[in-house]
Amino acid sequence: MRVKRWVAHAGLDARISPHWFRHTRGMNIMRRSRGKDALRVAKLALNHDSIRSTGVYTAMCREEYEREIQLVDGGRVPRRVARQMAEQVGA
Repeated sequence: MRVKRWVAHAGLDARISPHWFRHTRGMNIMRRSRGKDALRVAKLALNHDSIRSTGVYTAMCREEYEREIQLVDGGRVPRRVARQMAEQVGA
């Protein structure tokens, strides 16, 4: 409940929750880890019982997909189109 109050007070997206922070932590570990086994690092940091639970953090997020499509296509794909493509991939 505190998080919801702080989020509202800060004017942030109401969907932010303690789980959102945890998920963000897992994604950041996967993106920034320089070790050989980032998935295991995320598993331990998030205190998951199973490596399968941690597998969700190996998925590419929509923003990463949009950025990569823009790089590959040399900026020729409008952001709106890249976003629509990313939403189809995530579905």
